[in-house]
Amino acid sequence: MNKNLLIEELEKLENEIYLIFDKNKEKIEDIIKEIKEKYFKDKNIEEKIYYDFLISEIIASYFSDYFRKEYLIVEFEDLRNKEKLN
Repeated sequence: MNKNLLIEELEKLENEIYLIFDKNKEKIEDIIKEIKEKYFKDKNIEEKIYYDFLISEIIASYFSDYFRKEYLIVEFEDLRNKEKLN
């Protein structure tokens, strides 16, 4: 895959994911509101930046773990079943 094709694919994927998020905007806003109320209230700017970084990393990790769990479990089960057949 060449670099331009990779960039185009990333842009397409980003647009599609943003559309999904936009369709679920109220749910996402509720989650963000709850996080802000719990972790950003009464914090100074340095603490807010720090928590923003940490929470962003946690959210990214949550989604990564969730997606991996879905397909890795299936892959491991398939491998286990193939080993049983051999």
